[in-house]
Amino acid sequence: MIKKTKSYSQYLSYLLIFLGVGWIIKLLFAEGSKVLSQFIPRSGAWLALALTVGTLASFHLAFIFQRLLEVHTGKKISLIDASRLLFVSQIIRHLPGRFWGVLYQVNQLKKHTPPHVTLRTNLDFVLLSLAFNLFISLAIFIFYGFNLHVAFILAIVGLIILAMSLRLDWIEATLSFLKRGLPTKIVRRLPDITKKFYSWKTISLLCLLFLSSWIFYLLSWLFLQKALEGFEEAKIFLLCASYSIAWIIGFLSIIVPGGLGVREASFVLIAHALASPSALAFLALFLRVWLILIDLILFLLFSTINVFQSRTKRQNASPKFDMRGFQILDPKDRSGIKSRYITMLHEKALMRYLPTGDPSRLAIDVGCGYGRLSRVIAQKRWKVVGIDPDENLLKYARNHFPDVEYRQGGFPNLPLTEGSVDLILLQNVLRVLLLMNHLNHIRGFGRFLSPKGLLVIVENIRERHRNYFSESQMIEMITAEGFELQKRIPIRAGRWWMIYLIRYGLIPQNWLDRIAEYELNKRAKIQKMPHWQYLNVMFIFKKNLYEKN
Repeated sequence: MIKKTKSYSQYLSYLLIFLGVGWIIKLLFAEGSKVLSQFIPRSGAWLALALTVGTLASFHLAFIFQRLLEVHTGKKISLIDASRLLFVSQIIRHLPGRFWGVLYQVNQLKKHTPPHVTLRTNLDFVLLSLAFNLFISLAIFIFYGFNLHVAFILAIVGLIILAMSLRLDWIEATLSFLKRGLPTKIVRRLPDITKKFYSWKTISLLCLLFLSSWIFYLLSWLFLQKALEGFEEAKIFLLCASYSIAWIIGFLSIIVPGGLGVREASFVLIAHALASPSALAFLALFLRVWLILIDLILFLLFSTINVFQSRTKRQNASPKFDMRGFQILDPKDRSGIKSRYITMLHEKALMRYLPTGDPSRLAIDVGCGYGRLSRVIAQKRWKVVGIDPDENLLKYARNHFPDVEYRQGGFPNLPLTEGSVDLILLQNVLRVLLLMNHLNHIRGFGRFLSPKGLLVIVENIRERHRNYFSESQMIEMITAEGFELQKRIPIRAGRWWMIYLIRYGLIPQNWLDRIAEYELNKRAKIQKMPHWQYLNVMFIFKKNLYEKN
């Protein structure tokens, strides 16, 4: 059996951790009781606010990592997936070390992304984070030591250097230069380094995200100052800059997992003039736990979302697009929860506002898709025929909702006798015809309705947008076909903040019924159409007069 031996780097790592942590513990014991009494939080609310704002600061890193992944892979990466990759690896780096965090990402992406692309993405992410933290920290030091103008100039120069390094890909140039010094045998095994030219739009976005992250980070330190007893008079932003420099030093001590001990010792040395060594030692350990807690919160959040999304994927998923390529479900709604919620809203709206029929009266659902609403009309005691031009969708509908009759067809020639229909439902059909430039297909469709028959339209309405009907356009178009408006009921708002929580599975599914009832009641009160989003509106028209053109 081969006996494994520890490398010199491992022994050196243990030594640095022992020296750093040991010195911090010694400082704490020197004035332990005094320091601990100073740092009893005087306000749990400020402490909670600091933690929340600090978590938001770290969450900005997920947006940055997502954008870098998209640049290097050339693929669309969801924020949920990028966040999970980042924060799981952040947790891993605290114990086994940052190498294992990167290895986790390589393993997760290996099916679609070569390992060297993942490594290059991480390299860009790390170098940009280090450079930006260094520039901002130095700007804060200069602001306190010199004046605002010098600090501002340094920050601007730092941003320009970062922007140019991204635009010209100095990272690739540096790697290529270092590659030249390696033996030929090793160079042959290394993958080719592809030059990545970041667009100015991407560069601007990355800089704004880094700046925004730092604004939240500084705010979290300000709230910490209000939460803890020991630093009321301290220059808190100088402490923040000192800790950031210490974080960089700890990060560069690659052999130490998470810079444990090195970061804390560096912080005490850098900030020695701002507070007592014992107080700084306590703050260093407090901040270590605080940052680990932030990483843990984000790790648990996105890991939970990922597990929840995986468990809620339906076994028999409905078709996402019809044969013409038009969207049936939201592609971002990977678990199908948002689609189920919208279907629930439409079902409730039809049950609430659709008049009750009888089995002798015929209702047709034109553009029925896979029969989501045809079965609801049947529950209102109508005889129902679902009509759609896509036979694949109709096969799905027949298998899942067999109580309804289905026929293949569509406008302008429906597979029915003129005057034989008492109710027509058009759910999200007219906008499809608008986008296909086939609105002329609906001319004269009123001939299929019996006298005083009903037309129910459920459609997304938005003012002043070329891809949507405005409310006035919709009403004018239908009244021109010989109909009179009876009711207008808004059902759903396209950009309601709750719909995003529903889409990503952040709302318990047993709440959806109550949320749907609440939204129906809330939207029904809307009189004026908003300009910045669409509303899903139900129109009920009554056939008043039909003249054959």
